Amino acid sequence: MKDFKFKGGQVFLTYGETCAIAEACGIIPIEEPSEIRRKQIQGIITRCMMHYVPASGESKLLGVYLYKDWEQMEALRNTYGYALEVTDDGCIIGLSESLFDCDMQVHHDLVFLHETAHLSEMNHGDDFQLRYNRLEFDYLYYNHVHMDGGKMPKPDRKGWKM
Repeated sequence: MKDFKFKGGQVFLTYGETCAIAEACGIIPIEEPSEIRRKQIQGIITRCMMHYVPASGESKLLGVYLYKDWEQMEALRNTYGYALEVTDDGCIIGLSESLFDCDMQVHHDLVFLHETAHLSEMNHGDDFQLRYNRLEFDYLYYNHVHMDGGKMPKPDRKGWKM
């Protein structure tokens, strides 16, 4: 099994190590994702982390794993993604097999960005919302993506205050 990676120098834990951490926290990961899922997840990581700049004091993303939400504890059922703080300064992100029922790449990416925003704030408070909004804006701006998944003209960022 090939491990996930992204450009920028940060090295993830191996997929097996990430799964072992998830299991120790009561999550049942998919130990051998299909080649299609592996490529989809690697694509998500590559697209979303390409312009990601960690905020001061933010946890590090240590790894990404895949899980079946319907096989999990109650808190993880019907979730597309889950950020799990596993050290004082590190998190792993799980993506649900159900996420891929939707064929919109932008949807996959925005779920991953939502979980990435948890690297700075584990709850859904104002600080989290601000971080997510910035990540989402930068992603949509850079990729010229309209929320319906179609391309749109590059927006004029002048006058935007964040």
